Amino acid sequence: GGLEPSLPASEALSIARTKVVKSTEVDSETLSHILDELGKSDVVSLKFIQGSPGKLVASTSDVAKGVEAEVQVGEVPEGFEARVNMDLLASAVEILEPLAKTLRIGVDEKGILVIEPVTGSGGTRILIAPVEG
Repeated sequence: GGLEPSLPASEALSIARTKVVKSTEVDSETLSHILDELGKSDVVSLKFIQGSPGKLVASTSDVAKGVEAEVQVGEVPEGFEARVNMDLLASAVEILEPLAKTLRIGVDEKGILVIEPVTGSGGTRILIAPVEG
């Protein structure tokens, strides 16, 4: 429930063709583990640090708690970061986890976070608009 996109078709089409400019692959289990570790928060900041292997530093926007989790990820050719709604990210991981053990996470030229299963089939892409701030 509540996942129906309320976008005009033209907008949806441009989003579907969105070009991911920076991305890396992350184990879906690792990702859901990180989200559990961070606990409840409105916004989560994902910072992918360049390297082979690269690093993902995830932190919550809640300054009072200021929880941070760090894990090693696959190769990150170019560092990038995204601040997104925590619930949306958690739902995305939940939807994609059964489809693939590995998820590709990236950003497009507008800074939209794009998450898709690494299964060659394609088709299931979840896009999460960045949170300003």
